[in-house]
Amino acid sequence: MAGRSVVVGVGHYLPERVVPNAEFEKTLETSDEWIRTRSGIERRHFAAEDETTSDLATHAAQAALKDAGLEPEDIDAIVLATSTADLTFPSAATMVQARLGMTNGFAFDVQAVCAGFVFALSNANALILSGQAKRVLVIGAETFSRIMDWTDRSTCVLFGDGAGALVLEWQEGQGTSEDRGILATDLNSDGRYKDLLYVDGGVSTQSTGHLRMQGNQVFRHAVEKLSKTAEVALNQAGLTNDDVDWIVPHQANIRIIQGTAKKMGVPMDRVVVTVQDHGNTSAASIPLALSVGKNRGQIKPGDLIVTEAIGGGLAWGAVALRWEPAQTGLHSHLQFIDIDSEFPPAIFCGINRGNGMGDKTLTRMDLSEAVFREVGLSRNESAQLVESVLNHMSDALVRGEQVKISSFGTFSVRDKTARIGRNPKTGEEVPIQPRRVLTFRPSHLMKDRVAAGNRK
Repeated sequence: MAGRSVVVGVGHYLPERVVPNAEFEKTLETSDEWIRTRSGIERRHFAAEDETTSDLATHAAQAALKDAGLEPEDIDAIVLATSTADLTFPSAATMVQARLGMTNGFAFDVQAVCAGFVFALSNANALILSGQAKRVLVIGAETFSRIMDWTDRSTCVLFGDGAGALVLEWQEGQGTSEDRGILATDLNSDGRYKDLLYVDGGVSTQSTGHLRMQGNQVFRHAVEKLSKTAEVALNQAGLTNDDVDWIVPHQANIRIIQGTAKKMGVPMDRVVVTVQDHGNTSAASIPLALSVGKNRGQIKPGDLIVTEAIGGGLAWGAVALRWEPAQTGLHSHLQFIDIDSEFPPAIFCGINRGNGMGDKTLTRMDLSEAVFREVGLSRNESAQLVESVLNHMSDALVRGEQVKISSFGTFSVRDKTARIGRNPKTGEEVPIQPRRVLTFRPSHLMKDRVAAGNRK
């Protein structure tokens, strides 16, 4: 058996302000057509004046935690990729840690510009595989609008602000390319190319500076280096370009994206593209694209993904990973006996989606809102009640009993033929229609674990 770092949650955040290409026509000698044809970008988001990189990162982190069904205290570490931190120090990651209310674990920033998220993923993977962390929140967040030269039409129209985040979690694998999670990583840098993409300021020079780029030279290096690093990562995992379900590239420029896909022999309908809506968000672009790709229904459980990026340094790299497990948490230790097609999807998701680390965890907010809202409980009342319900369910399953949950807000732990539930607000026993009941029973895996004395 081998451990893997598995994606169990993903989320993103974009500032409210949307800036279309046409807005630049007011101050620059440019046009929507000129920008669109050279970059593929149609619009981007800019942070508000009082909005910082750590603000964006916190929102994305909260979205990823919600998607994973986890709380901040479940996280052991935060790795945040950014080149535009709020302050010289402390790190933006520790600011996110504080805003999440996370007092345990550790947090730090990674700076590799546009390749930052790939470097952050690789670092997080190493932390998990070495046993230093069980769950890591990996974030990419940027406010590149703060380092633009608004007189340089070759750069200022290309970048945007945003944040994306993943939750990585240790799970057991088989040590094969069919495992879920990160399968291989490849990191590179070559400092000889510093002048191709840099900011002409910094702490030692007592200035913030502006982004400077030799676009043609960056393009020339990008396609070659990105296709090569992706190939190396896939080969390390025992895979080839033909095995790839999705390329999720750094969203720098549609021409680079197309050129890299063509060199890899992967058609564009297997490439997640978001550059038209977000522009180049540097270290945020890959987690943003992963989150959007999942929300669109493109990325599905079990898909093989290769993600690659190149940024200032030059620094570049790739990660090959298989997307989140089709079954996680409580779901992986239960067998569905019967479920009706009319059963509300929100309740179904709330019940079957766990965090992958034990039999007791369900998506609490989904279960709370979906199951108890209809009986008139407040949000706080629901949150308190769902805690006792979850514990009750888990204890019953460990004892080998069945659990039934109805779609109108009642639950019952009975024998197999029972059709009576209890209203959680009034305590009144009410009949449950069989077609409105989701039934669980302990799986063989759970029984084996209980027999072995491991109930975690």
